[in-house]
Amino acid sequence: MRQTNSFEIERKRFTKADVVAMGTALMDEAAAARQAGRRCLFEVKLSCADGTAYSAEDLDVFVDGGEADSKRPESVTIELSDYKNEKLQTVRLSLKHGWKGTLVVSGEDANWVRGWFTRLYERVESAAPSDRWFARGTLRLHLLFSYLLALAAFLTAVFVVGLLQGIGVLDERTGTALRVLVGYGGAIAAAAFGGRAADYLESAWPSIDLDFGPSHLNLARRRREKAGAVILVVVIPVLLGLVQWLLFPRIFPSPVS
Repeated sequence: MRQTNSFEIERKRFTKADVVAMGTALMDEAAAARQAGRRCLFEVKLSCADGTAYSAEDLDVFVDGGEADSKRPESVTIELSDYKNEKLQTVRLSLKHGWKGTLVVSGEDANWVRGWFTRLYERVESAAPSDRWFARGTLRLHLLFSYLLALAAFLTAVFVVGLLQGIGVLDERTGTALRVLVGYGGAIAAAAFGGRAADYLESAWPSIDLDFGPSHLNLARRRREKAGAVILVVVIPVLLGLVQWLLFPRIFPSPVS
């Protein structure tokens, strides 16, 4: 009876060392099987963002200064095919940047299947997480950013209109009209730009992140750095200002008359 164990991999960041460790374990298994006189195949496939693809029976593409260091990886597949007692036993690990990965172990020997599945599963689970709670789910992100942008537009309108009314530039009727106009306009803009902001964050923290290759080609890492800078320089100061304005009105009086 043939047994198959499979696992869907998501929200993980794999360094070159992670991939090499799993590949080395399977390559050593292939070498041991050949020494025992069995027919055993080991193959590594690396696809890159520039359209090139490599296939090898060793891990030479991952040596320092090799293809995995000089090009941006898009996917990695590691396969082992062991003909034990003339019955095929297989291991297939597939990782695609920005998508979900898979681990599939299949064979007639249940102990062999469970052993290899557990070993690789534990290695996969030990990899660093690739995302953050706020970057999970496109719809959730879209709604979150739409709400935040609409709120920011409304609060800005309240602040600016109140300031202008305070210095006598606007009367009450005009100020109310401007608040309504900016409120509706902010909602429309939020619906349009909230999705773009959500897509940006999702690409910065992809489900599967192959975190190696040239730094200048690592789009996810660069976007994480930019998002961190925006949060540090813009978002946090604005939030602190709003908290001060809302919670400590005597120290930071509202501009609304």
